[in-house]
Amino acid sequence: MVPLTGGLSTRSQPSHGGSDALALAFVRAHSAVTSAIIGPRLMEQLDGILAAGGPTLDDGVLDRVDELVPPGTDVSTDDGGWTPPAIEASWRRRRPLAAR
Repeated sequence: MVPLTGGLSTRSQPSHGGSDALALAFVRAHSAVTSAIIGPRLMEQLDGILAAGGPTLDDGVLDRVDELVPPGTDVSTDDGGWTPPAIEASWRRRRPLAAR
């Protein structure tokens, strides 16, 4: 996972509060997500999540995520399975910017 988030660090991490905040903001930007369930294992992870508050990712950052990991790509061989049609078009995966 580090090589993937490393591709975002220069663009998103300083303004969005690190990888915990980036992950939370990414989930919250998805139009099909109604709530984000967190599961920190370390106190530092919880602190990062709580500090994230409500960062918003703009379309440029979301496009960069799509470049690093194209929609439907499994980054773990343990995650093999069906690719839902709802992730094929970016407009289906994102809430409108005003609603993030």
